Amino acid sequence: MRATFSDSDAGATDLGELLMHSAKRAKNGELFWPFGILCRLLTRDRIDHVLQSLTIFLNGRPSNFTVDMIGPIYESAEVAPGLEEPIRHNEVVALRDEGQRRLRILAILLLLDRLQDILDFVDSGVTDADLPLEIDEEHSAILANGRATSLGCLLLWRPFLKRSFLREQFSVKTKFFEEPTIDTVHHYRLDEQDILPFLEADDTRSLAPMTGAFGEIVSVIIDPLSHNFQRLLNDISIQSRVFAVKQLYSGEAVTKQDFWREVSALRRFNGAFHNRHLVTILTTYEQNGRLHIVFPLAKGSLPTYWRVVPGSLAQPTAPDTRGLQWLAAQILGLAEALKFVQNPEEDVFGIHGDVKPSNILWYPIETSSETSSGRLVLSDFGASTIYRRHTNLTKALAVTATYRPPEFDFIDRPRSRTWDIWSFGCVLLEMVCWVFDGIDGVTAFSADRMSNMVDHFEDAFFKVLNHTGPEKPSVIKVKEQVTRKISALHADPRCSSYIHKLLDLIEHDMLIVQASDRASVSADAGDINLTAHVAGIDGSKGDPVPEYITATKTEVARLHRIYAPELVERLKSINSKNVSPGANGASSGRRQDDLGNIFVAPAIYANPGKALYTVAWPS
Repeated sequence: MRATFSDSDAGATDLGELLMHSAKRAKNGELFWPFGILCRLLTRDRIDHVLQSLTIFLNGRPSNFTVDMIGPIYESAEVAPGLEEPIRHNEVVALRDEGQRRLRILAILLLLDRLQDILDFVDSGVTDADLPLEIDEEHSAILANGRATSLGCLLLWRPFLKRSFLREQFSVKTKFFEEPTIDTVHHYRLDEQDILPFLEADDTRSLAPMTGAFGEIVSVIIDPLSHNFQRLLNDISIQSRVFAVKQLYSGEAVTKQDFWREVSALRRFNGAFHNRHLVTILTTYEQNGRLHIVFPLAKGSLPTYWRVVPGSLAQPTAPDTRGLQWLAAQILGLAEALKFVQNPEEDVFGIHGDVKPSNILWYPIETSSETSSGRLVLSDFGASTIYRRHTNLTKALAVTATYRPPEFDFIDRPRSRTWDIWSFGCVLLEMVCWVFDGIDGVTAFSADRMSNMVDHFEDAFFKVLNHTGPEKPSVIKVKEQVTRKISALHADPRCSSYIHKLLDLIEHDMLIVQASDRASVSADAGDINLTAHVAGIDGSKGDPVPEYITATKTEVARLHRIYAPELVERLKSINSKNVSPGANGASSGRRQDDLGNIFVAPAIYANPGKALYTVAWPS
C-alpha cells in the first residue's frame, strides 16, 4: 500500500506525522524506521517543500543546496516504490554511501519537530554514517568514530530533547542484513541499544524455541525492508518471510570458537551456492555478548514430516507412489549433499559428525520440478569439522548416541568420513520403517532397539558383547533387532524393488562395523575384537587399507563401508529404474523392471499374502 501525502500543505509537522504513521513495531515493542521507509517518504520534493517554509533558518542559502546535503534517493513519491515493496537495489547501494547523506538525521529532527537544526549538522559535517553519537557535558557531539565536533543546536536543547535524540537515533538506524555471496557471510556487531528489525509474528509458522548442537533456535519475521535475502531465497524456491535464528548457548561449555567453527562450515557448504540439500546460512550477528546465525525457517525436521505425512506404503489399498518417488529423490539429494561436504574439489574435506533425523530439515517447496512435499535439507553443522587432506584425524566429534558409529566407542575414537555414512544408513533404515508404518513404525523400531548398556538404556544400532579372557575377547556387532527388522521389511508383501535395493545398500554397504587391518576377527564373521586398534579412515590416497566386517554371522559381504561418491552412484543406479514422471508429474509409462513400477509392485496388492522378495537370516 502506497502512503499518501498532500504536498500542497505539507509542513514539517505533517512530514513528521507521516513518519509516525509509517513506523514499524519491533518484536520488543519499540518503533523503528528502516532505511527503505526513509528513502520512500523523504523524497526530494517533500524535503524541498518543508525547507522552503523555514527560510529564516537557511541563512540565505537556497533550499535545494540543503536538499543535496541531505541526499534523498527519489525525486518524488510518484516514482518511489510502495512502502510494502521489498528493498530495491538502488536503496541498498545508497545504504553503503551513508557518509554522503543525512536522511536518518533529518528523520530524527522531524520526529522531534526540530527541522530548523538541520543546518547545524550540515555545517558540522555530521552525516548518517556518524550515528549513533553521544553528547558530552560540554554539549558537543562525540561521533561514532570517536571524532568530536561542536553542534550549536545542542546548547539550546533541553535535557529531555537531548535524551530523545539519543533514543531516536537507534530507531532510524536499525541494522540492514545483506545477502551472502559464495565467498562471504556478513557478520554484524550490534550495540546494546540497537533495535533488531524483527516484527511481531502474525502467522502460525512462528515456532517455539528448539535446540541445536550449540544453541537455541527461535523463529522471527525480519522486516522486508531490512534485508535483501529474497532474491537468494527465490533462487532456492523458498518463499517464507519467516526466519530461524540460532543463538549460541552461553556458558563455558560453548565458546566463540565453537560458533565460528560452525559458521565456517556453513559458509563453505552454503546450500544456496553449492547444493540445495544443504542448509543455507544467510547472515550472523552479535549483540549483548550473544552470537546468532540466521537461516530460512523450515517447516520442521524429518521427524516432523514423519508425524505429519503418512508413510508412502502405510495403506496397502492406496499406496502413495508419488510420495515414494519424492522420497527417493530426497535420499539421493541428501547423499549428494554428504558427497559435497566430504569430497569437495578443493584440498579440504568435511565431516558433518551428527547426521540424524532432527538435523534433516523439511522445507515446503513449490516449483514445477518439485512436488508440494518439499525438500529435505542437511543442517546443524555445530558438530562438524573441516580438514585438509592427509590431516591426522585424532580428536573425537560430538555425536548423538543413537546414530553414532561403532568405532566412536573406542578409546582413541579416530574420526572418519565413514562415520557420516553409518549415521546416514541408520536414518535411511528409519525412513523405510516410516514408509511402511508411518511414525508408529519408527517409534516401534526405536523401542525394539532399546537395550541395557551396563548402566543405561539406549537405542543404538550396534551392541558390545563384553567377554573376558584371551580366547573370547569383547566384540562389537550390529544389533539383532536391526538385522531382524531388515529381514522383516524385505519379507513384507508391500516391499517394492526400490525398497529391496535400498535395504541391501543400507545393510551391505552402510551399516558395516569397521576395524583396522590389525584387528582380529572372532569365530563369528560379524564380530570385531574391541581390543584391537581402530584406524582413522579419511579416504585420502595412501591410507592403510582397513578391514570392514558386516554384522551378519554368515559371511563378509563387504570389506569396507561405502564412501559418499560411491553411495551417490549406487543411489542413482537404483533411481534410474524408476518410472520417470512427465513434466506434469504423470508417469511416462516406461517399464524397466521385472516388477513394473520400481517403487510399488502392483502384484503385491493382488496377492498380499505372498512376499516378492524374501531374505532368511540364520537363527
